[in-house]
Amino acid sequence: MDHLTLKSASIVDARNLQNCALDAFEEDSRKYGSYPPNIESIEWIESQIKAGNFFLIIWQNQLVGGLCAELDSDELVEVKYVFVASSFQGKQIGSWVMTELEKHYLNAIGFKLLTPAESYRNHHFYEKLGYVKISESAPIPNDEFRVFKYVKKRNCGALWQH
Repeated sequence: MDHLTLKSASIVDARNLQNCALDAFEEDSRKYGSYPPNIESIEWIESQIKAGNFFLIIWQNQLVGGLCAELDSDELVEVKYVFVASSFQGKQIGSWVMTELEKHYLNAIGFKLLTPAESYRNHHFYEKLGYVKISESAPIPNDEFRVFKYVKKRNCGALWQH
């Protein structure tokens, strides 16, 4: 996409990233009664930026979203968050970001993420990109809120017991 870039975030970006995330996850907040874990914590966002895990999604010199991803010890990239501000959703920005993520982590053997069980639009999005649902769980025991775990592997043998 023209004028779309993914760049490493710095500490000065933390508040703007958080505001963008709160906007992007507002619908989830209404649906589930809270924002995704850590999105409301500026300290957590800053810690992820310091660790080099947060990226800015910039379109035409404007912050339109963010990506938080981390390579784990098994050489899997955990996609913690990918979000696009509500006014920029539906413009294929998310698909572009996920493609760029795969280019950024060329040595990773695969990618994993969690998404709410009732977020059908997310399921369609990730499945369209080649992700496969491998499990369902409740992050909080005895709570009705459920998440699906999705993975996408590269051509490198058996995996996915994670």
